[in-house]
Amino acid sequence: MGYEYSHTRDRLWRKTRSMTSNPACRGVDPNRNFGYKWGGMGASTNPCEETYRGTKAFSEPETLATSNFILSKKNQIRLYLTLHSYGQYALIPYGYDVVYPPDYNDLLALANNAASKFVKYTYTVGNSAALLYAASGASDDWAKSIGIKYSYTFELPDKGTYDFLLPASDILPVCEDFFPAFDVFAAKVATCCGVVTTTIKLRTTPTTRKTTATTRKTTTRRQPTTATSKRTTTKCPCVCG
Repeated sequence: MGYEYSHTRDRLWRKTRSMTSNPACRGVDPNRNFGYKWGGMGASTNPCEETYRGTKAFSEPETLATSNFILSKKNQIRLYLTLHSYGQYALIPYGYDVVYPPDYNDLLALANNAASKFVKYTYTVGNSAALLYAASGASDDWAKSIGIKYSYTFELPDKGTYDFLLPASDILPVCEDFFPAFDVFAAKVATCCGVVTTTIKLRTTPTTRKTTATTRKTTTRRQPTTATSKRTTTKCPCVCG
């Protein structure tokens, strides 16, 4: 299971300038810098725009390091969640345009199930570009493109009262409200992958031994029962769907 946390449009983050961007501006939007449909709709070539895409895909050390890490473990990752703010949306790829992956209904069903667990806040579920706007070079699109089946962007609360500057008093309620939904994702992608070793205890069948003597009655003596163990390995299939 993969997890990324970011506020890709957060004004506070924009003050952290990238070494590879114009020093007079705020830097590259990491969520326009990933290498799937990079440079398309919703990504700016202007270094001073909030949606600046960078000079090339993965031009930023942060996005390059993130992508390298995920690629090194992509066969183990079943879920990719990227948490942004704000708006209360559960967004499903693709976002570079209003394009739906072949398994969109699978992603939609799981997202709706997760969203049903929210109590304090309500989230709108659907395709990224259809609900909001096109945004090429996004990390969830990229994660989906490399084979991670369940890939989502969640725009956390609120809906615009505080925009990106959520009061500190709301942070804990937002987290507490989100974790039951996170449990839904975790339960879905939990799987038995790899080799599982089990130990089976075996018991020997009791044996008997006859003894005789000329001056006493023949008797039968039971040998003590002994226990052994056998270790077996089972290759469990990965199930994700």
